[in-house]
Amino acid sequence: MRLKTMALAGIILLMLAFIISPVNAETDNATTDSTNIDTNSSDAPGGIEEQLVDDIEPDEGMINPGSVFYGFKIALDDMDVTFTFNETDRIEKQISKAQKRLAEIKAALKNNNIIAADIAIEQYQIDNEKADESISKLKTKDGRLLRAQTMIAKHEYVLEGLIESHPNNTGLIRAHNNSERLISKFVNKTKVKFERKTDKMGRKTLKHVEVKDDEEDGYEKTSIKAEVEDNKTQVKVELKFLTNSTEPADIAADISDRVASIGNNVSDLIKIERDSEENDDEAEPEVTVTGGQTTTLTTTQAVSRAANLSREKLKAEAEVKGNTTRVKFEYTFFLGVSEDSAIITGVEDKLSTLTDENILKALDIWVKGKKVEKQENKQEEKKKGEMEKEENKSTRNSEGIKESEDRD
Repeated sequence: MRLKTMALAGIILLMLAFIISPVNAETDNATTDSTNIDTNSSDAPGGIEEQLVDDIEPDEGMINPGSVFYGFKIALDDMDVTFTFNETDRIEKQISKAQKRLAEIKAALKNNNIIAADIAIEQYQIDNEKADESISKLKTKDGRLLRAQTMIAKHEYVLEGLIESHPNNTGLIRAHNNSERLISKFVNKTKVKFERKTDKMGRKTLKHVEVKDDEEDGYEKTSIKAEVEDNKTQVKVELKFLTNSTEPADIAADISDRVASIGNNVSDLIKIERDSEENDDEAEPEVTVTGGQTTTLTTTQAVSRAANLSREKLKAEAEVKGNTTRVKFEYTFFLGVSEDSAIITGVEDKLSTLTDENILKALDIWVKGKKVEKQENKQEEKKKGEMEKEENKSTRNSEGIKESEDRD
């Protein structure tokens, strides 16, 4: 009986292999076509610039998420990766797998099959996580990873389009955020970052820019750190990224978009730290004053803590160099909670209240090493100057009247 079962399973696997192989070949060919690099661009660093297009066709084949054979399809893809022993080739195949899942996501959303879309999104996340693990194991730079890095950059672009048409799908947003972090991992290994450009024809392109050693560590950073002490929590949100925006309002909008992405992914990003030592001796002391009626005085410590909860700091800096802007953003605030779930909810609420206008007011911009004066400051100085003129004029008039009265 066991032999018959094994034989039947083998036959099914062989049949699936014949069914799936043409689909895989078609997807792989699409991948090859979509990552062709235009090396004729003379103005791009290293002569490398490539067009960014969404040419991933929806996969509406026989075996899709929700099908009883979908698990076998995934298993065959995994088997192909398992028997790939070169780490760089393995990573490329893992990203190719993720691209197949992206084609399935597009088909499911096109057909309004939310369950199938969720299954494919989850599998897309798994494939990216495996690629992340593989990249972490690489100990040296490897320029051959550029192809896989380009594919992930395209995935990010495709996911942005899907989010735009399906704004309430949190799975898509989470997948997009994870793709962003995966690109940062690639940058550390390839020493190449991508800058999006739009040519005169309105076409999107990816420009390859070499990352210098002195800027490598600060190129991309997204972190949320929460330090819990007693019944309050200090939260610090940090962002570092590059953008092609150079105007203050556009830079503030870019920061706002990143903050919104963080707000949708707080539970995955946040790092909560607690003081491991609970010391009862550090409880708020009471001071007793003798003489007459006994009075208990509260210390300024409680007042200080209350003040901390209402204090927050928002800092945004942008350094513009040519068509590229390096952005640093910090937001520090206090929450009057200490439980993990309450902290996460509190962070989400705080980030959701930030607006482009809030960020723009906090934004300091440097161009060629010189700080750009804010327009609002210029207006305030102008208004202040006009008020001073009016005061001086009024003073002179008063003095003139007084002199006239003295002469009379």
